[in-house]
Amino acid sequence: MEYKLSYIQNLLSEQNYLEFDRVLTDMLKAINSKEKIEIIDSDGKVSSLITSWDELEYFKKIMIQIYGIYGYF
Repeated sequence: MEYKLSYIQNLLSEQNYLEFDRVLTDMLKAINSKEKIEIIDSDGKVSSLITSWDELEYFKKIMIQIYGIYGYF
């Protein structure tokens, strides 16, 4: 499963928390199905590879810290 980093950044900068939550839920389902999640940067390279719940939580925290989500929680 692949996600573009720019897509996730746009969700957060537009404060589209419902869609961000849906993306995280889809990622968790993929992890539970033993799929790997690739986060693709603007150059088309894999910037992150998420294979576990802990890695997903870390990714979520980093995205929240960088883009300053105040209403997500």
